[in-house]
Amino acid sequence: MSDPFDKLRHLLDNEYSWPEIYRFKFIAAPSLIQDVVDAVEKKAVVDKVSETASRTGKYISVSIHVKIDSTETVIDIYKEVGQIKGVISL
Repeated sequence: MSDPFDKLRHLLDNEYSWPEIYRFKFIAAPSLIQDVVDAVEKKAVVDKVSETASRTGKYISVSIHVKIDSTETVIDIYKEVGQIKGVISL
């Protein structure tokens, strides 16, 4: 069985030269945003966080710019955030 992150791993290896600033983008309820930021901070140093609320305020889109030193760190962060129910990774 193949790793579900193989395609992403291949893309990152071909597009980035680490270390580099990488932007993660997630959508979640306002109550989950700090959990998302905390999960990212467990794995890397956050450079910048920006949030945009939906028109109704039910969801927030959060962009997190992080200095990353390897493809595996990106994948580890997606796995970590993926454990938070109700968060959509973009």
